[in-house]
Amino acid sequence: AHKFRGAAKMRNRNNNTHGTTFLIEWSNNYDTGWRIIGTTTKTSYETPLTEASGRNYFRVKAQKGSTVTESSNIIVL
Repeated sequence: AHKFRGAAKMRNRNNNTHGTTFLIEWSNNYDTGWRIIGTTTKTSYETPLTEASGRNYFRVKAQKGSTVTESSNIIVL
């Protein structure tokens, strides 16, 4: 399991208040294949999902109600 911080540090981004959920997305291909692997209301996330061969790409979106932000910078593990 990998623990990452950084891209998930979105606290108070765009004046988000209580009720913001962060959508954690993963892909093994930088350009395509993004899928939501989890959600959190915290500013850190631990994922059991990694592929030993190749790279693992993660990005985060903030969601409040029906509003979803653009993706964060991409983290590569």
